[in-house]
Amino acid sequence: MNTYSIKDENFVVIQGWMVTELKLKDDELMIFAIIHGFSGGTQYYPENLDYFAGWIKGTKQRATKVLRSLEEKNLIEKIEQHINGTMFYCYRTIRRSFCQDK
Repeated sequence: MNTYSIKDENFVVIQGWMVTELKLKDDELMIFAIIHGFSGGTQYYPENLDYFAGWIKGTKQRATKVLRSLEEKNLIEKIEQHINGTMFYCYRTIRRSFCQDK
């Protein structure tokens, strides 16, 4: 477990719709809330596996698995960027409201 990137002043906001509409819980809820807090659904947040792993008290591998799951559920969107031969990933949340189409 690596928590070096989490500072005492860091925080995560979990909004009610993340639980009631999206039915998220545990690690998925935490990582979704982190990405949403930074992206607001409009900007992309650069992947930081150490930071995600610290918040879920897990490994980078676990954080990667959670990101894949959120992506498969179409709750987050990933873009890839090549910079100087290195691949970087960025994410933003996609909020799908159940009342959207009514």
